[in-house]
Amino acid sequence: PLLTALAAHNLPRLGRSNVTVYTQNGADFLAAAPRSFDWLYLDPARRDEQGGKVVRLEDCEPDVSTAGRLAPWLAKTDRLLLKVSPLVDLE
Repeated sequence: PLLTALAAHNLPRLGRSNVTVYTQNGADFLAAAPRSFDWLYLDPARRDEQGGKVVRLEDCEPDVSTAGRLAPWLAKTDRLLLKVSPLVDLE
């Protein structure tokens, strides 16, 4: 909530009036969204429940290791930018 409040405060000051800020789980928001989006930016958590680093896509939260796992996001957009660890093996 603090980070979204900061974003909502700073974005208009940076000249960005076309951004709406929501404070909720992104997957929940997207599942309920009735529309599609030009782009989706997905930055899965690369830490496990104990706070340790993970590098395999299937260990991220959410699991983005296959097209099937990405299906909920791909159903809402034709363009998805996926942020991953520099160590990830995309093969």
